[in-house]
Amino acid sequence: MIEELSMERKIEKAFIVSGVTGVIEEWIKNGMVQAPSYISDVIHQLLLKIESQGK
Repeated sequence: MIEELSMERKIEKAFIVSGVTGVIEEWIKNGMVQAPSYISDVIHQLLLKIESQGK
């Protein structure tokens, strides 16, 4: 059981890191038109949504 939770946690972390990286890569690829603070706020809001759904 502990091993399963550990693996689930590793997958969750990989999912989150990939999502954040993807948003930043798209922002760069699209010319960084939006301010860094805007992208940061959007990522923060998305992470809060993920956190609230995990409870």
